Amino acid sequence: MPTARGAGGFLRRTVICFIAFVSCLLPAVAGAAPSEVRTLEVHGRQLGEPAGLAWLPHAGAFLVLHRPVAAGAGGAASELLAITPFGDVAGAVPRPRGSAEAVGATFDTGSGRLLLLEASGDLRELAMGAGGLPDAASALRLGGTGAGTVSFGGIAVDPATGQVFVLDAAARRILRLGPSSTDEHGRGLPLVGRLDLSWPGDGEPGALSFDPNTRHLFVLSRSSERLLELSEFGVLIAVHDTSALGLSDARGMVFAPSADLTDDSATTHLYIADAGDGETGRILEVSLAEPQVVSAAAAVESATLVQIIDSASFSPPSSDTSGLAWNSNAGRLIASDSELNERPYFEDVNVWETTFDGVVRETSVTTGFSMEPTGVAFNPSDGHFFFSDDDADRIFEARMLASGDLELVQEMNVRSFDIRDAEGVAYDAASGHLFVVDGVNAEIYEIAPGPDGVLDGRDETVVSFDLAVLGLGDPEGVEYDAVNDTLFIVDHKTDTVLETTRDGVELRRIDVSVLNGEVLAGIALAPSSDGSGAMHLYISDRGVDTDSPIDGRIYEIDIGAAPPPPPPPPPPDGSFERRVEVSEDDAEESLESGSVDLSSSDLELGFEASAQLVGLRFRNLPIEQGALVTRAYLQFTVDETNSEPTAIEIRGQASGDAAGFDGSSADLSSRPTTTAHASWSPPPWDAVGASGVEQQSADLSRLIEEVVGRADWSSGNSIVLLLSGTGQRVADSFDGSADGAPLLHVELAGVQSECGNGIAEGGEACDGLDLGGAACSAVGCSSGTPSCTPQCTLDYSSCTDCGVCGNGIRETGEECDGGDLGGASCQSLGFYCGVGGGLACGADCGYDASACIPGFCGDGATQSVCGEVCDGSDLGGESCTSQGFGSGSLACLGDCSDLDVALCSPCDFDGICEVDEDCLNCAADCFSTGPRCGNGVCEIAAGEDCSDCPEDCNGLQKKRPSLRFCCGDGDVRNPVGCEDPRCTADGFSCDSEPVPSSCCGDLRCDAPEDPVSCAIDCG
Repeated sequence: MPTARGAGGFLRRTVICFIAFVSCLLPAVAGAAPSEVRTLEVHGRQLGEPAGLAWLPHAGAFLVLHRPVAAGAGGAASELLAITPFGDVAGAVPRPRGSAEAVGATFDTGSGRLLLLEASGDLRELAMGAGGLPDAASALRLGGTGAGTVSFGGIAVDPATGQVFVLDAAARRILRLGPSSTDEHGRGLPLVGRLDLSWPGDGEPGALSFDPNTRHLFVLSRSSERLLELSEFGVLIAVHDTSALGLSDARGMVFAPSADLTDDSATTHLYIADAGDGETGRILEVSLAEPQVVSAAAAVESATLVQIIDSASFSPPSSDTSGLAWNSNAGRLIASDSELNERPYFEDVNVWETTFDGVVRETSVTTGFSMEPTGVAFNPSDGHFFFSDDDADRIFEARMLASGDLELVQEMNVRSFDIRDAEGVAYDAASGHLFVVDGVNAEIYEIAPGPDGVLDGRDETVVSFDLAVLGLGDPEGVEYDAVNDTLFIVDHKTDTVLETTRDGVELRRIDVSVLNGEVLAGIALAPSSDGSGAMHLYISDRGVDTDSPIDGRIYEIDIGAAPPPPPPPPPPDGSFERRVEVSEDDAEESLESGSVDLSSSDLELGFEASAQLVGLRFRNLPIEQGALVTRAYLQFTVDETNSEPTAIEIRGQASGDAAGFDGSSADLSSRPTTTAHASWSPPPWDAVGASGVEQQSADLSRLIEEVVGRADWSSGNSIVLLLSGTGQRVADSFDGSADGAPLLHVELAGVQSECGNGIAEGGEACDGLDLGGAACSAVGCSSGTPSCTPQCTLDYSSCTDCGVCGNGIRETGEECDGGDLGGASCQSLGFYCGVGGGLACGADCGYDASACIPGFCGDGATQSVCGEVCDGSDLGGESCTSQGFGSGSLACLGDCSDLDVALCSPCDFDGICEVDEDCLNCAADCFSTGPRCGNGVCEIAAGEDCSDCPEDCNGLQKKRPSLRFCCGDGDVRNPVGCEDPRCTADGFSCDSEPVPSSCCGDLRCDAPEDPVSCAIDCG
């Protein structure tokens, strides 16, 4: 009689076999066809024949098991290469000692181990080492899978249970292995079941993966272009058609997070390692989700093809034309080629200036700073070019010298903005903003220069909008239309050009399938080639990404007139916003001279050369007469940073339809103002371009209500607001930045009013004898009763005994009175802190800020009374040495609360290896001459070469062969030929001077160390 364990196992196997049998009888369910999101491009390396694919979450990288391209059939064994989702090589994992050829890999997140499946059917387990990569030295043989020799293979793991699935392709089955070792040596995973894959017509299985979200198994057929989705017990759930993916021989497959950084963090995609064209392998990111139908905002238009420019016939030719721009100063097109330098026919040219019909006038090259000029834009203000580089994740700004050479001006690293695939680039000369399209994130980024006014990646502000929600699959190029303030985005996956506003509102969708392009890449808006002056679009086509044929092209298309701008959306919940729309609607008047400026590039609120009044006019306000305003404020954009204490008073012009400013003397100060007003003490403005809560005024609802409650007000009229005060805050004007001009935000209640019916309702402050509970005390008066005007506004002129300074009550016109500061403090007035009693009230009922301390953390001066230990470079005379270290750079923490010793070192550079100094932290005093991979020396005596230690021996680091070299046949992959005197006979290594193996400071006295040279070890 079987034991309980045996009976349970028998029953389990019976159920599994029965389920598998029943599933054979079920018709195949058609699942969603997988759609390719992108092909992962590996920078600086070529993938050979893939054999497995795993995701390493701690390293944020894929582990690709592949045979290198150079190995060829029957060549070197497969290697493990770590690659980030953005194509950067994160490292290589050596083959474990004594292991056989590996045919599959998977990572178990539950136990933190990597499992390698060998062709012999054996399993190897590797623990994780530094950087989240597997440690080959930790490899442990787990024993066989019970399958004998595994053909092709494939392995996956259920992280929730630790159960391992092994694909035996030749036997057309999946083996289920238990999660824990069972033999007396702690090795071997027990076989707990077999899942038969012998459904008719499915073809030979090639890859296996487990989706931890659905707990489903996925098996990819190598020959019938189908992806089988199974339950963990082998029940067929769906069959997905993969014919659109163009797979040739897929052997590795894994579920991993979407590479689009703008996606939800829980979004996962299927990644497939495929043999590709037979010469170079590839990794495809695939979505199994049902495609979302995106409804266009407007009818789809068709482009009219005007001409085809054969850039392959340029002299020299362009094989992969990518970037396009219009040099408006020279009246020419600019074209760049992102792949040409990798071709055998490269002639040190990858940028061309041509006429609009394709006649080359000038050529240049970017390889001095960029090997991959993917996109190009032009700044007509200074004649500079911007080149995007999707390998280096940088935007390079360059200028053209008289010699025709491009000289680098500066570069901007866009990874800090989460841009990981900088494709096209466009420039708005009016604002100095740069637009970048990210192909992986399917996003448009608008980058505005910071306070330094340059695009260098140090202090920029960035906004973005998503293109995937607009139905674009692989956006490659972007162009800015300065006339209409719109963007054109070209998407090669959908053969679409999309025109949007700069914040992502779709205006029109243009079908460009008539071009029959291979890979549509760059886009430029430029005059037509017929000389008519009409603006046409020029689109580049990279063609087939191979050495042959040379097939770059540029298409000129006519897209007709620009569509009218979309109507503004209806205000949600009664809210709306209006921005200053024209130059003469913001003005500054000097209160000293009365002169009025209508064209200033900025607005000084409070004080410029003298006290001044700022006027803002907002047109066409959709507010009904007598409406109730629940909230209103002004939104400014910072033009200059200011931190001095500032107090602004805001009033409205007492007019139901305020006239525009005409620039006449005292035009602003001569206007009657509202009784209602708002007092605003803005905090410090410390970032140019900021437009947030700190740049929002105090609530203006009372004064807006006073204006719209007037008998001469009607919906669609204009309001003027007047600002005066002390201190200074500098904001953008319309002339300085139309996008950053002052904005009025208004929120309305739904109740309407009828002035004169004796009921205070809607936006009425009062009506007849109904004063809405108002009293003279509201304005600091102790006697009298307010009255109601015929316009249903309050009149406090009859109030008496008003504003007595010294009575301890803060009343109208008083900032404070006695101990009543109205909630103000040194900090609220823009000071850093207060000492003693802090802010006080003066004898004139105005603030006494004599005990308030100005400044802020970051002003470079240490205000110790405010709790600062240091500030910027002001370290109070302290240094790394005074802090007990030997050397280094002492700094100040960002919050000024303490000294930052992160860059201090125990090394004192006195030539003596002392306590706390060792070979790693003080190589100058303690010497280390033992071989070590990663020390920058290719030490062939220790067995290092290009294969075993690419960190030291590989000449392709950062695509800059000059840093190191690697012997070979002198081609692009091995730029130093074997005839070089530095090369050894094996053709892989480079001569390096032999050095003794010793380390002063390791507490061992090894030759040539002695008591003199290394007292710490030999003394």
